[in-house]
Amino acid sequence: RLDGLYMKSIIQWTGPRGIQTYIMEHTIKKLAAKTTYWLQRFFGEETYFEAGFDSKERLTRRVVSPGLSGVMSGGQWRRVQLASFLAWKSMKADAFPLLIMDECCTSMDQPGIEVVQETLKDWSQDGSSRTCYFITHEPGQFRDTSVYENHLRIQNKRGRSSLISSRASNKKQRVTVFKA
Repeated sequence: RLDGLYMKSIIQWTGPRGIQTYIMEHTIKKLAAKTTYWLQRFFGEETYFEAGFDSKERLTRRVVSPGLSGVMSGGQWRRVQLASFLAWKSMKADAFPLLIMDECCTSMDQPGIEVVQETLKDWSQDGSSRTCYFITHEPGQFRDTSVYENHLRIQNKRGRSSLISSRASNKKQRVTVFKA
C-alpha cells in the first residue's frame, strides 16, 4: 500500500512538468559530475561541483573546495570556466576533437597555468585525433614549451611578421610572413 506522500511524488513526476524536470535534473546531475571531474584535475581531489534546482525551479550551483574560501581570484575563476567548458564538451558523444584556447590562462598565476597546460596536454593525448591550440599575446606566459608537441611563435617587427616553429626535436625553422 502506497502512502500519500509517495503517491503525490509519482503524480508530480508523471505530469507534463515532471518529465521536463526529470530530464533537466538528470542532465544537471550528469553535467555536475563531469564538471567535478575537471575541477579535481585543476584544483585537487577535494573539490567538487554542486548543482540543482531550488523550490522555485531556479538553477543553483557552487564550487566547493577547501582551498577556496570567499571570492575566487581571476585565475581560479578562469579554471572553473575551463572545467565547465570541458564538461559541456564531453556531454556530446561525437564532440569535435579540437580545442582552440585563446587567452585561456589570462589572470592565472604560474602554478595555475602549469595545471591547465598539463590537464589539456593529457586531454589531447587521451585521443589520437585530439588537438589543442593555446593562443596568447603574453610571450613570457608559456616559457616552458616542453609540454607542447609543436610550438609556434609569431613575432612582429617593423611591419613584418615572422613565424618561428619549434618541434619536440628542438629543430627551429623560420618562415617570414609579410603584411599585406
